[in-house]
Amino acid sequence: VWLIVFGMINANPSNYPTATHASLMFEYESVFIKSKKSNLESLDVSEIKYPFVYKYVYDANEYLACKINSCFSYDGEFEKVKKDIETLLKNKSTL
Repeated sequence: VWLIVFGMINANPSNYPTATHASLMFEYESVFIKSKKSNLESLDVSEIKYPFVYKYVYDANEYLACKINSCFSYDGEFEKVKKDIETLLKNKSTL
């Protein structure tokens, strides 16, 4: 059943916008950038080359990049964390 649904979505994504969005979220997990509020206020997540990035206020001076189950990047410099997030997309495209 899922193969038929994904086949329909892939063939005509504009006919199924909500389903297309949901299937992309399933394929590319959401990433949360965690840090203190003052660090997050200056960030523009739309500049990160990854489809689903969100800010999350957290009691830490550093930046953490996390998926639902665990964090995968941690650094005091945002550019390092940004690079790690963008690497997820590069790794996904080489599979």
